[in-house]
Amino acid sequence: MDDRQKRNNDINQEILAYSEYIDNLLGHIKELTPKYLPVSNSDNKQGVKVNDLLDSLRDGILFGYILSQINPDSINLDKLDRDIDLSGFDDNKSIPTSTDRAKVVFKVTANHNIILESAKKCGIVVVNIGSEDILQKNVGLVLGLLWQMIRCILLSEINIDSHPELVVLLDPEESIEMAGQISNEQLLLRWFNFHLIKNGAKPISNFAKDISDSEAYFTLFERLNMTSNMNDEVMSLISKGRGLPNSEKEKRAEYVLKIADIMDCKRFININRIVNGHARLNISFVATIFNKYSNVNLSNEESMEYVKNLIRRLYEKEKEHYLPLDQEIEYIKKILSDNNYLTSEFCRLYSDRIGQLNWLNEYGLDDTYEKPEGEPVPKKMSEVERRNKMIEDIKAQIEEKNKLIEEMTKKNEDACQNIEEYNKKTEELGGLIENLNNDITEKNTKIEEMTKSNEELDNKIKEMEELNEKQKESFKTFKKNAAEQLHLIESMMKKDMSQINKMDIQNENESENEGNAEIQNDEEILSNLQKEISNYIDTSLNDTYRKVEANVKQLLEELKKSKEQNYIFKSQIAQNDKINAILNEKIYKYSEQACQESNAASSPKGKNTNANKKKFIPS
Repeated sequence: MDDRQKRNNDINQEILAYSEYIDNLLGHIKELTPKYLPVSNSDNKQGVKVNDLLDSLRDGILFGYILSQINPDSINLDKLDRDIDLSGFDDNKSIPTSTDRAKVVFKVTANHNIILESAKKCGIVVVNIGSEDILQKNVGLVLGLLWQMIRCILLSEINIDSHPELVVLLDPEESIEMAGQISNEQLLLRWFNFHLIKNGAKPISNFAKDISDSEAYFTLFERLNMTSNMNDEVMSLISKGRGLPNSEKEKRAEYVLKIADIMDCKRFININRIVNGHARLNISFVATIFNKYSNVNLSNEESMEYVKNLIRRLYEKEKEHYLPLDQEIEYIKKILSDNNYLTSEFCRLYSDRIGQLNWLNEYGLDDTYEKPEGEPVPKKMSEVERRNKMIEDIKAQIEEKNKLIEEMTKKNEDACQNIEEYNKKTEELGGLIENLNNDITEKNTKIEEMTKSNEELDNKIKEMEELNEKQKESFKTFKKNAAEQLHLIESMMKKDMSQINKMDIQNENESENEGNAEIQNDEEILSNLQKEISNYIDTSLNDTYRKVEANVKQLLEELKKSKEQNYIFKSQIAQNDKINAILNEKIYKYSEQACQESNAASSPKGKNTNANKKKFIPS
């Protein structure tokens, strides 16, 4: 069973238990039948209309009657409007217009306000609940309010005033005045544990898991049965229930219900509520047992111990609250007799002693009570002595209070100094905090600037990467074209160089042959001219001939020199062509190296630029 299912189960069990209790509590009031009651079918009557509990509580009338059971003076039932019909409020069948609906809501709200104010007077907490919650049937809040009312009824008698014998449940360090600060539920738990401890059982700390195995209930019923009229049937059922293993909780719970039925206290409880440890309903069940058997909760020996404890606690009060000893005894006798506590056995033991003051002291009823050592027995004092004693006590108290005042003033001065120091420290810390805040703001601004610059750099890097990708593509195409052009240029240069070499060789051969042939021809021509001149010219013309011959030789030498220079010029032209080719190759290498260096300088840092190298290709 998960938490949600357990919660729904608890709500259903509460509704059934509260319905049965309300029928038993208010069933005798005829005005509530049949419009509001019954809200349960516990009697299994055929043909009886059973009302829904939450529907019966909606207009507040049933809440009013429950509050009147707690305190009749807390509410005036005549102020409640009883002429309210909410049968068709949810589906709007019997409330045709919004104005009629508003009137109904107004009347119901007036009833609810009266109920909530009366609940406050009874000590019920109504902080988180309003009229709308009751009208809209908010299950958790409505059941919470109803539980507080039922708890007030069940636990109203569980206190020291109604049952002074519960003084034995106080701890040794607790006074009677402190008993009023203990809640009714805590007193009920102490009463339960009192009987468990008396029977040698382990005490419980709650009314939920600690009683789910029914062992605590068996011990409580056994104790109550032993201190009242012994019932053999109850004892046999207890022994049978204890004979079952603790794992069979349902079967053990069945025996608890049978015992409760015999002892006429079967209220708020069933097998499911015991096994699942429903705290509210188990508290209600234990309160029912207490209210039924509160006068048989102590044996005679415990009764005598109770009276001694009561007298001791009365004497431990401050002396100005003392009563005369005989009046205190009469007061105690009255308390005991009003609560039917003076049993025959008690009277038999103490009837002779109650009237004899010599048997009494400030600690108990008989002489067997051990007095603390060193405490004198008080003597009777006159009125003057008593007042002087009171004055001395007051002076002593004033001196003690003056000492306390001095100590408090010193503590206040120390506290003021500490406060000043703390203020200085807080101011210093405030200055440090301001400086830290300023540093933080400056760092935040720097961080913002850095983030902006980083974003700009990221954008630039992205742009550079895009440009690099584009350049890579263009360089690839450029490389292809350049490689093709270089290949063509190299092939053409090779062809040109081969042709140039051939032409140089041919020119050299031709020039040499031509020079030789021309020289030979010139010499032959000169020899032929000499012969012809010698044949046709006479000796008289020798001088002129010699001059002409000299001129011709000079001309031939000049022609020979010009041819030699022509040959030299041709060879120089060939050498110049070779030098130009070598220079072109070196220029190509230098240009390619320059392109690589420029690519390396333009590429982003931290990236490999080998893939982006470019080669310069001359056009």
